[in-house]
Amino acid sequence: MRHMPFPGLTSQFAAMRPGLVSYASRLVDADSAEDLVQEAFVRALESGRSDLSQLPEAYFRTIVRNLAMDFFGRRSRDRVAAERMHSRGGARERADVPQEVPAAGTLDDDIRVRLEELSQRQWESLVMTVVLGLTERQAASASAVSRAAVTGGRERALQLLRQAAQSVN
Repeated sequence: MRHMPFPGLTSQFAAMRPGLVSYASRLVDADSAEDLVQEAFVRALESGRSDLSQLPEAYFRTIVRNLAMDFFGRRSRDRVAAERMHSRGGARERADVPQEVPAAGTLDDDIRVRLEELSQRQWESLVMTVVLGLTERQAASASAVSRAAVTGGRERALQLLRQAAQSVN
């Protein structure tokens, strides 16, 4: 029989796990949800806190939410990097396009720049409500902010993206 270093904590985590996986599944796909929950538990263990067995489920939900945001940010950065590499290879193909016709990637580039300018709150609000489809109330609860903060952050982010689209036209 293998000795478990944190028997009370592992049983507490086992009790929280279904709720955490359900929560994570609303943020990411089912396979990634399991991984996020496991990573949240590992991060809590690595934190060195002495009160781990006293932590509420909300503490782990916050870790899961932050990991989900990191997941989307990383995936977005990877996609942008891949597109940049692809566009560099395709630069020679677009060299013969007349100057008065804007390059096909102009709008994409402007939107990428605007996305990089978003604040953390704007990014989170946009991802949670538009990409993940959470209600404003759910996003506010997950972010531990007011519903008005989520609404305002999302609206400011969308306004910046609309300005980028209008500047190309």
